Amino acid sequence: MNPILKLAAALAAGLIIAVVGWNLLPGQNGSGSLASPSASPSPTPSPSESPSATLTPTATAEAVRCEDDLPGCAGPLEAGAHRSTAFKPSLTYSTRAGWANVVDTPTIFKLDPESSADPYLIVWSNVAIANGCDPVVKPGTGRKVQDFVSYLTSHPGLDVLTSKPVSVGHFRGRAMDLAVKPSWTETCPGIGGFTVDFILDTDPIARPQVYGLTNAGNMHVLLVDVNGRTVIIQAYGPTSGAGFADAMAKVQPLVDSFDFSPGG
Repeated sequence: MNPILKLAAALAAGLIIAVVGWNLLPGQNGSGSLASPSASPSPTPSPSESPSATLTPTATAEAVRCEDDLPGCAGPLEAGAHRSTAFKPSLTYSTRAGWANVVDTPTIFKLDPESSADPYLIVWSNVAIANGCDPVVKPGTGRKVQDFVSYLTSHPGLDVLTSKPVSVGHFRGRAMDLAVKPSWTETCPGIGGFTVDFILDTDPIARPQVYGLTNAGNMHVLLVDVNGRTVIIQAYGPTSGAGFADAMAKVQPLVDSFDFSPGG
């Protein structure tokens, strides 16, 4: 072949390869195109960048791991005011640094402390009195605050250590400290220790649906009447008097900041 023709052919082939290679590079516009590896990634917003009572769900599923893989929690919280996103009635609260929201569903809201040695807080709505270990409503019981108070006060397996009226935000209720009696020997499958279960989450997707306490620890429970709906706030602590008082003192500032918006 004429050397000039050979050179022209080589140049043409090189031009074709360059065009094809350019079209295969990532970062081009079009269906299914990838982001350019050299482009700066969009920053992932952190939950509650500026503490606000109108917290919006900014965390992504990749950035926040919620308890039981339930969606919607805010994850680690900065110090300041926050609001639940899914829990009903809407809950506003304030935290110091080191707390995390690990569950936020329509019926359960949970706050975990930075230290696993400290107590966590669980808030429940849409609750009923459980029939022991069974995830069904105990026959003959109601759902009002007084129904829970009467049931807990008369339960043969419980010692009511304290019971007093309280206010949580704009709403009234009753605070009770509970312990399992030494004489109580009933158990529930899969739970260690002697057990008294009494909180039934009536949402069928809840897991597990029934909660209570065992003889391994005591419970601080607040039963709050939010416009006719019973909301339960509860925390666990050690059985020793001093240890329990110290544990509850760590969550009391959180409880003091709670308020509910029934229409939220």
